[in-house]
Amino acid sequence: MSMTDFGEVGSAALRRQKAIARRPKGAATRARIVSEARRILIEDGYDALALRRVAAVAGIQLGNLQYYFPNRESLLLEILRAEAKSDLDTLGALVERGLETELLVRELVALFVRRWRGRSGVVHMTLGFLSHHNPVLRKAYREYYAAFYAHLERALERADPGQPLPVYAERARLLNAMMDGAAMQRSVGPLKPYLDAVCSAAEGIVAPAARGGPAA
Repeated sequence: MSMTDFGEVGSAALRRQKAIARRPKGAATRARIVSEARRILIEDGYDALALRRVAAVAGIQLGNLQYYFPNRESLLLEILRAEAKSDLDTLGALVERGLETELLVRELVALFVRRWRGRSGVVHMTLGFLSHHNPVLRKAYREYYAAFYAHLERALERADPGQPLPVYAERARLLNAMMDGAAMQRSVGPLKPYLDAVCSAAEGIVAPAARGGPAA
């Protein structure tokens, strides 16, 4: 799955949104709606994310907003799709740099732990919780993780070539779990020593043979 394929669910609502997005004015309005909705979700929480409030802060009529997003679920899905695309674009650019193992791990872990400790992490935690009870969001998250793991496995194979493919799949999941968990911790003291410790542990996942562990 490519980064642009993520979240392209074949619903009538999303097809309409994509058609609107191709119009310059429509794309700008749509982006403003998503940006304001994301800000409300982060700063005030899910309960505050009412379409009427989003329309007010975006400076448009409620009916105009519903032309782009007919209900809150469709707006949440677009927030998730935009957040995921940003993650995937960032990861893809890092993979393409072809960094050496140690530098790859340190940049990858530091980048995403910092990212997920901030506003992006609030979005993911909120929507991840909601996805447990919402099949549309749950499907979108499965697509996101499939794409994220695919890029991560590619990076790990470049860093430590020659392993069976299931080894990279396992390492990708372990590394992602480590980054997720590290991002959620709050009482960590100074951030730099904490990130250094997480990066050091992550290196043992990415290329264990180089750290004295088994190759597979």
